[in-house]
Amino acid sequence: MEIESKIIFLVGVPVAIIYLIRSTIFHIRSLEDYFRKIEEAERRVNEICSEQLMQFQSGHPSRGLPGGRASQELLHFILLMGVGILSACGYLMWQAISLNISFYAYCIYVLLVSLYCIYVRFRFLGYKYTPAKKVDLHVT
Repeated sequence: MEIESKIIFLVGVPVAIIYLIRSTIFHIRSLEDYFRKIEEAERRVNEICSEQLMQFQSGHPSRGLPGGRASQELLHFILLMGVGILSACGYLMWQAISLNISFYAYCIYVLLVSLYCIYVRFRFLGYKYTPAKKVDLHVT
């Protein structure tokens, strides 16, 4: 493979990792929203019936984790995989251009991508579902 095509590939891979992590987080947030909507429906049914008929989602053990345990495990795996791929990219870039100013610039680029991924992950930790405001459709 030509050196130029390797460098283009190695510059594009970290961007792809960012996209993968962000899209995974967006899907987990969406799943969390659905879980909370189901929980709201369960609570409403229980309220109407004046007894505990439904409580699967509202009493689920992974209730405190956005998206549940499986989603959190998936996100941790993707983050770990991203670290491995970024490390491999650094090694491949070192092999392609050895130690010069371009290699150090690439290391800074990979470090910034890594820090951004960590930032996105920690920002997601504080995600809480906020129900949509109810719109009154009654015409008076």
